[in-house]
Amino acid sequence: MRKVTLKGIKRKADLIFSEYIRRLNSDSDGWCICITCGDIKPWKQQQNGHYFPRNRLGTRFHEDNCHVQCTACNVFKRGNYTAYAAYMYRKYGSAKVEHLEHLSRQALKLTIADYQTMIAGWKQMIAKMKP
Repeated sequence: MRKVTLKGIKRKADLIFSEYIRRLNSDSDGWCICITCGDIKPWKQQQNGHYFPRNRLGTRFHEDNCHVQCTACNVFKRGNYTAYAAYMYRKYGSAKVEHLEHLSRQALKLTIADYQTMIAGWKQMIAKMKP
């Protein structure tokens, strides 16, 4: 059995959390909408976009910081930030966005056990969703 590393478990957490966010925001037929351009595709073809970047661990796995985005917006337009900001302020308001920014700046250290617990929780929630 391979040794679990922090880097490896973080990558696994990213994959499971991304699936969770995309499936959570898909309709009963598995389609979801890019929050920045409106592109509609099956959840497997969309991505999990972060408002505050993934390198900020305080909001990396925060549901309010993560939303469905198409590859064009998330990768090629680097998050399509202007449209993403408009969405965030419209959906949450300035107080909530400021709170998320505060959380994003918090120093956070997660252990392998922390990641394993989060992964198990997301897997349970995914299991309850329609396929």
